[in-house]
Amino acid sequence: MKFIVSNNCIKVFSKAVVTGARLADELFFDATDDGLTIQAINKDKTVSYSIFFARNFFAQYEPECVQCKLSSKVL
Repeated sequence: MKFIVSNNCIKVFSKAVVTGARLADELFFDATDDGLTIQAINKDKTVSYSIFFARNFFAQYEPECVQCKLSSKVL
């Protein structure tokens, strides 16, 4: 998966990532042809978070229909 966030959208994207990281220990990124979904669920499974960015949100978007996981502890 490869995507580029333009300067005028980076603040929105970074706030979405930080919000998910505050709620859970891991963030899941799911890239499809339609766009990118960021999901998080806390370890007690009492809070879930999901936000979708359509492909036209990005300056460049090349999905490979993959799902990856990022530890929010690095954020």
